[in-house]
Order: sequence, then structure tokens, then C-alpha cells
Amino acid sequence: MSVASGRESDLTAVFSFESLYRAYLGCRRRKRNTIDALGFEADLLENLLALSETLATGSYAPSRSLCFVVSYPKLREVFAAHFRDRVVHHLLVPRLEQVFEPRFIFDSYACRKEKGTHKAVSRLQEFMSRSSRNGQRPAWFLQLDVKGFFMSIDKGILFSLLARKVQDPTLLGLCRIFLDHNCTQSYLLKSPRTLLAQVPPHKTLFHAPPGKGLPIGNLTSQFFANLYLDRLDQFVKHKLKAPYYIRYMDDFVLVSPEQEQLLTWKAQIETFLKDHLALELRPESVLNRVSQGADFLGYIVRPDYLLVRRRVITNLKEKLLEWQARLVSRFQTPRGVWGRLACTPEQAIQLTQTLASYLGHFKQADSYRLTQSLWERFGWLQALVSWEPKTGLVPRYQPPFSAGNLNAQVGWFRRRYPGYLIFFQLGRFFEFFGKQAREIGPRLGLAANRTRKGLGTVSGFPCNLVEVYQRQVLDLGLGLVIVRENGFCASGLKQRMATEIFTYLEEGR
Repeated sequence: MSVASGRESDLTAVFSFESLYRAYLGCRRRKRNTIDALGFEADLLENLLALSETLATGSYAPSRSLCFVVSYPKLREVFAAHFRDRVVHHLLVPRLEQVFEPRFIFDSYACRKEKGTHKAVSRLQEFMSRSSRNGQRPAWFLQLDVKGFFMSIDKGILFSLLARKVQDPTLLGLCRIFLDHNCTQSYLLKSPRTLLAQVPPHKTLFHAPPGKGLPIGNLTSQFFANLYLDRLDQFVKHKLKAPYYIRYMDDFVLVSPEQEQLLTWKAQIETFLKDHLALELRPESVLNRVSQGADFLGYIVRPDYLLVRRRVITNLKEKLLEWQARLVSRFQTPRGVWGRLACTPEQAIQLTQTLASYLGHFKQADSYRLTQSLWERFGWLQALVSWEPKTGLVPRYQPPFSAGNLNAQVGWFRRRYPGYLIFFQLGRFFEFFGKQAREIGPRLGLAANRTRKGLGTVSGFPCNLVEVYQRQVLDLGLGLVIVRENGFCASGLKQRMATEIFTYLEEGR
């Protein structure tokens, strides 16, 4: 289907139930567990039919947005559209992409399929290497970005760029609806108003001049921003004929063996942005040798290797210290000092996702020693997750769904926590098995006179006595893992998770 050819220009086709359902499927991939998404899905058929009708009759209007402030890497205002409106975004943007993607230059990497930060960084390395002839001659890079980009986008200019190529009046009208919508007139604020007041005026829609600014946080805004700066891309590639140019949203880099050439290009770009896009460059541009490295997309990029940006490392350490304060404690017993790691299933999953995100970023760089040092500094992580360069991050607190019976689960925890006594919850009881039951059970005053198939001897006690036996185990100087039930696997087997881990730290005094 080509929008430009008008094959789906009639309202029935564009806003059909089938089209909206496909858009809904694309929208829910990352938003399915949000309150708005769950509410929409609870009455999916009726909601999609109603949305189709409002679009087809021209009565559609965007709903109230959710406004909040994020603080990393710097204060930023976000207006997140209601799930209903996100469905419409996923209806509109793919059709616009069919028109404009063939026009976009290869080296624009933000919010496009088969692109992204890692490919942008790799491409910049390639440009540095080419320009310096693999380090055989000096080369420089010029790094620029736009001042207050999203809040400075001129909606009139943007709409004219859309109207030049989009022949379908239905889609063009929908673009106009989103451009005319003022998020600041109807929103739900989820951050403290005092924090919102700290956002610099040139980075908030509340201070944007009339006809200026796009809300950060929407799929439409990402696409519109790429389209807006495509004019710059075309100018740099076809008028300036710069061979080594790369852009990620409003952060762009040019590389050249001639320093003066970069300065000339900068002046020409500055004039072009002002005259054609009503934009200004930030005054803090960077001009340096490629051997010094470019601070780009979370990395220090050099022709022959990558380093993780120090601010990214510092941010992860700060997050881990916060997690440590919540999850880890120390306490004294007559036998010695113990460390206790305790977490809920939600906390374990959230921590693992945070680590996976950062380690995925680290993996692109020369970061083996960095990752090792993190595991050494935050030793308590090893009780929850393991990390190896080849296998990556592997949770230790919960077996995979492939552990399809109790015996497999017990074996899985034993391999992850060798040397620890493991209490397994089975309904209203905790049990431990085999050699541990035979040798440790009597020392705790527990009988070991029955067996479970495949697990051998069994010792156990009611769940309400777990703290009593926990203290006794620690008095014996034994490490302890408490495994509790946590919902069900798809097979109907109880899923289990290590929620408390007690590790001996040092001899008592």
C-alpha cells in the first residue's frame, strides 16, 4: 500500500477496524501493562469500533496527556499520550514512513528501523577510521546539536514539509490534528510541580511560543522531528557534500581531515538552520582530533575502540547503591556477621532489567574490566544474578519455565547456590532434602523420616516457624537461601523464587 499513490485515501480503508487492530497490536508491545492499556484492552472491541467511528466522522480529538519529568541524564519534560491516542499514532506513522523513508539519508539513526545508537556509534568509528586513513594522518570531528530542539520546531514549517509529499488528505488532516493539539491545556501531572518548575524554559512546552514545539514522548513527535531535520541532512549531503556526516535526532557529527573545512561547514549549517528551519545551534560545539574521542550517545568514540561514558557508569553505580540500601543489610549473631539480601519478585525483575539495559550498552564497548569491577564492588549482585561475557546476564533467583517439575527446580537452585542450605516452600511448609535433611535436620531438632521421589530424605516445618529455624541455621554458621512460591508456571507447577539469601561475612567478636 502506498499512501502517496492514494490507494488507501478513502476513510473506510484508513480508519477501518482491521487497520486500527493492527495499530493496536503494534502499540501494546511495550505498553500492555500500563493502566491505560489495560483499560483499553478490557473492552477492546467496543473501544476500537468507537475509535474507528470518531476518526471516520472527523470527530476525533486527542485525549488528556500524562505529564511527568525525568531527571536522567538531565531534567526533561515528557507528555505521554493516552493509550487510545497511541493507537492512532501507530496507525499514522507507518503510513508516513512509506512516503518519507525512501527520501531519508542512510546516516540518520534515531527512531528508524534497522538503525539505533549502536549502529550510529559503529558508523562514526568507521568515518573516523576512513578520514584518518586508519590513523595514518590527522583528522578532526565537529559535534553539533540544536538548542532546545523539540520546543523550537516550527509547526508551520513542519506541516509544509508534510504537505509537499503526503497526497492523502485524510492522513494530512490527521497530522494537522496532532500538530494543532496543545498538550498543556489538558494533562495529568504525575511529577511534583516544583520539579516541573525546574525544567529550563527553553525545554518546556509551557514556555514555547505560539506555533512552536512538539511534546517529547510520542511516536508522532519522533517521526516529525526526523522529518524536520531531514532538510538539514539533505543540505549537508547534497549542498555541502560532506562525506562523513551522521545524525542521531538533533545530535550530529561531521568528520574531516581538514579542520578549516569543518569550521566553514559549521558556519553554513548555522545559517541554513536559522533561515530555513528557524533553529539555532547550541553554542557549546566540540571540535577536536578524532584520536581524542567523541562523546557520542553514551560512549567515548575513537577510531579503534569504544569506552563507556563516565556519566553512564556513575549513574549505574548510583542506582546500585540505591538498590543496595533497599535490599541488603548486615547483622550480628554470636557466630559472626551475616549479610542478608531480601527482595520481592517485582524488585528482582526490575533490578535485572536495569542491569540488562546497562550491560547491553556496555557490551558494545571495551568494557570487560569495567563489568568485572562492578561485580567486585557490589558483591551482593552475585547472589541474584551471574554474568559472563559469552552468556551475559543470567538470573539466579528464579529457575526458567523449562524447569518443569519440583525435582528440576530443586536441582536448579542447588546448582546456583552450592554450599547453602535451601528451604523450599511447598504450600504451608518449608522443606529441605537429601543429604542436607539427613545431616542438618537432626541438628535443628527436625525429624528426617520420610522421602520424596527423586529428592530423597525430607525435613520440614510450618511456614510460620521460618524465622525460628532461620536463626538456628545461622547459629550453626551455615549459609541459607529461602525459596518461596511465586505464582504458577504455564504447566501449572508452582513457580519459586529465592527471596532471602543469608551469607556469612566474618567471624564474630
